[in-house]
Amino acid sequence: MFMFSILKNKTPKTISHQTSTPLKRLAFSLLMAFSLFSYSANATEMKPIAFSTGIDISEGTAGTVVILTHPDHPATTVFLNTFENLKYLPASNLNLVVAPITSFTPSTGAAGTVVTIRDTGGNFLLGQPVTLNGVLIPAINVTFIDATTLNITIPCGASTGKFSVDGGTDSTLDFTVNTPPAPLSTGDIVECPESPIQTLDANDALVSTTNVTWYTASFGGTVVGSPTLNTITNITYYAEYDYGGCTSLTRTAVTLTINGAPAAPTSLGNITECQESPIQTLDANDAFASTTGITWYTLASAGSVVGSPTLNTVGTTTYYAEYSDGTCSSLTRTAVTLTITAAPAAPTSLGNITECEESSIQTLNANDAFASTTGIT
Repeated sequence: MFMFSILKNKTPKTISHQTSTPLKRLAFSLLMAFSLFSYSANATEMKPIAFSTGIDISEGTAGTVVILTHPDHPATTVFLNTFENLKYLPASNLNLVVAPITSFTPSTGAAGTVVTIRDTGGNFLLGQPVTLNGVLIPAINVTFIDATTLNITIPCGASTGKFSVDGGTDSTLDFTVNTPPAPLSTGDIVECPESPIQTLDANDALVSTTNVTWYTASFGGTVVGSPTLNTITNITYYAEYDYGGCTSLTRTAVTLTINGAPAAPTSLGNITECQESPIQTLDANDAFASTTGITWYTLASAGSVVGSPTLNTVGTTTYYAEYSDGTCSSLTRTAVTLTITAAPAAPTSLGNITECEESSIQTLNANDAFASTTGIT
């Protein structure tokens, strides 16, 4: 049996590796500082394969000097020293390494945030594991700058808690992990139809579309490349935000709606009258059985709103009625033409008719005072 005493804070812990073939050829391996180191030994020696001075581990992680205690040499220890040699040194000569955290900045951030951890004592080593809230940070997210500085990129799924380097003392303060927010929406998009029909785009509902992916469902679903609508119906898309390779925990729903348009109002017909004295006023509203929801315009499309669609002069004018059901307006308008026809001149008389009485008495006829009596009443 070979016994590994791992010293940390001057308190030894023992990890034993046992084999059913005592002190013959024993092969074993440990994961040290992200590199796999293999060792072989027989009854009298152990030879490590290429390692550098002061490689530190602590139960599978880096951070504390490793002492190998050989049962044949109970008064000595084997210190993993320079490259391919083993040095037999008294335990009192060992330089114990602990990696405390002096400070870190910033104190808060989302996944992808780079946090700088410092140890003014200069105890950081290349490859030391770092944890946040007790969870190991992937090695790819840990950058060794020097013995006093490590840069940590906060990984996806990290949670608020304290940093620890190589199992050393936790940081005094917590690092607060901000959850990537879902995209911010200004609201659903609802429109009445146009002619030709328009296209609604859910992207127009977001404050920013940077790093946004659209889906067909609030969870799971399929990716939607173009979250649009161009038919009379409604549809909901779900926006997910990607921040540094991490996505928001929730998605933002945006509903697009194009409502149907009501029919144009039905007219009873145009209004035409002869001039009266005093002249009358015609009203286009009289061409409808109901004027509820009707707005009058000067043109069949666009134009200006007319508050009073009337006519009180000799002539003709046309107004256009658009109907609203309270949500949308008709796509077309109904024309109503008002006409006041000028009155003709009074007939021209040839003069009064005066005669002396005859015997038998005659009959005078006023029609005889006109060259023509056509149209005369």
